[in-house]
Amino acid sequence: MLNKMSIRLDVHSQTKNTIFNVYNFFKKLANDKNNPVVATFFRKSQEMTAEACGVSVGTVKRITSEGAKSTTAEPGADETWVNTEGLKVPTGKGSRIIICHAGSSAFGFLKEAKLIFRCKSEANIDFHTQMNSTIFKKWFIEMMQNLEEPCVIVMDNCPYHSVLVQNYPKSNDNKATLQKWFTENGMESASFETLIELRERVKLLKQKDKRYEIDEIALQMGHEVIRLPPYHYQYNPIELIWAQVKGEIAKKNNSFKITDVEKLANIAIESVTVDNWKRCVNHCERLQDEDFIKEGFRDKILEPIVLTINPEDSSESDDDDESLQF
Repeated sequence: MLNKMSIRLDVHSQTKNTIFNVYNFFKKLANDKNNPVVATFFRKSQEMTAEACGVSVGTVKRITSEGAKSTTAEPGADETWVNTEGLKVPTGKGSRIIICHAGSSAFGFLKEAKLIFRCKSEANIDFHTQMNSTIFKKWFIEMMQNLEEPCVIVMDNCPYHSVLVQNYPKSNDNKATLQKWFTENGMESASFETLIELRERVKLLKQKDKRYEIDEIALQMGHEVIRLPPYHYQYNPIELIWAQVKGEIAKKNNSFKITDVEKLANIAIESVTVDNWKRCVNHCERLQDEDFIKEGFRDKILEPIVLTINPEDSSESDDDDESLQF
């Protein structure tokens, strides 16, 4: 514990409470439907809390995450695929079902939140494309309607979770399309601006106002979405739950028929207990804590590497013209 505190700078409990309360106040303002101007201004609650309290955004995220764990349920939302082969290492052949669900260590799988449907089996259709943003958005809204208290919802960054509020041009759109988009959105574009320059403007705008449709819907319904870092699925406890569910299906699948697999999937999901969820959540939290410690060691042990190359700068020694500092 001492090592952890020396690396992850802790904040006194009273200060933590202050930061957490400031954050909740800003978030409440951001959800004020009667005052949309104020709500828009306070939309980025974590960034504004960091600025108001004089701490980093990372510190605010950590404190709000700790506060959320102690005051609200923290369901994870995700989906998975199961094929009819019943093998622990599937070959990629056979019919499939798609399962979408959410759960937490507080209540296990959320009641009335399960979605199971069959993939189309045509040879020219990629089963990955059959779970899309339209289906996910509909399920997500229905799932949140079953939450009895404000929750922090953890999810990854797959494309159908990450549809932006603003419909930005695609990276391969031509110059005319980009100019039309700027005009439609009340922004000017000069005729002398090149395609590369217009794309760079879009890129900067996208970074400045990167708001996800799902996140905004959650805020309007009194919840908050926290997204995992890219390629860090090991932080999501529902991935371990999916492994358990698939293992049960594989163990009992003898007929390899899609109807039987669907029945086994329902049975396997029903067999997952709150204790299963608690163990998976504790495991993922332990991984996060270990990675925080490792990150602190990296910052403490590894000194910055500075590469200085000044070919035009003359000096008495050739060794001073180009130097590599460690």
